[in-house]
Amino acid sequence: MTSSFSRRAFLSKVALCGASLTSSPALALPILSANPRSFSAIPYESYMIHAQAGGVVPGSREDQSANFQKLLNQSAEQDVPIFLPGGVYKVGGLVFPRRTRIIGVPGSTRLTFNGRNFLARAERADLIHVHGIIFDGLSLPLSENGQGLLTLNTVRDLRVSACDFVGSGLHGLDMTGAGGTVSGCYFHSIRDTAIFSKQSTGMTITDNSISECGNGGILVHRFTLGDDGSVVSNNRIENIKSTNGGTGQWGNGINIYQAHNVMVS
Repeated sequence: MTSSFSRRAFLSKVALCGASLTSSPALALPILSANPRSFSAIPYESYMIHAQAGGVVPGSREDQSANFQKLLNQSAEQDVPIFLPGGVYKVGGLVFPRRTRIIGVPGSTRLTFNGRNFLARAERADLIHVHGIIFDGLSLPLSENGQGLLTLNTVRDLRVSACDFVGSGLHGLDMTGAGGTVSGCYFHSIRDTAIFSKQSTGMTITDNSISECGNGGILVHRFTLGDDGSVVSNNRIENIKSTNGGTGQWGNGINIYQAHNVMVS
């Protein structure tokens, strides 16, 4: 006999899940099990770290970079995601570990740049998964070693989804040697380029909204001629300026340079 799984029952249990996330981090959190017809309660600390349990509090006027970095390191050591409730977190100089997973509330969880050095970066990472985070640069200058609101160098498995990148002093998302997906993100008020992908190992850039950029929307570049394999599709791009001038290399919605086997639609 097959059991039914009603939409109403599903939504009610999801609502309970959301309520648990905003309550005490010591509580068990019901999540959807491998079997979509049943839910199981798993001890919260066994699969997710709540930011407040690590002393990272939304809305605090204090710089939370030190506690946030400890939280990132703990998440990597335990190999579990971080949940960031909605609110503003003042941070900077964050170094994402080799295995980083951050889950926020889309449109509400905001990392604001403290103006020191760079906002967030990763180097030689196995996986970087970020969902539902607003990266807000407040239009402050970014340093040479962190030229994007999120700067990534050599990431095997990248997944950035439902994130906002706003007010960048240079690039929105700056990637070198990355493979994975950037999807459903919003880029606005970027001084230079919204998405700058260099030496890709196969990126899918899809369903993003990009506007008000100083020099470019999406750039897929290689240092020398070679196979890239990126897919750029279904992106809405508007109001791209050409601040740097030149003879056409700046001011493009999409620009492909020395990269072979790239599909743009």
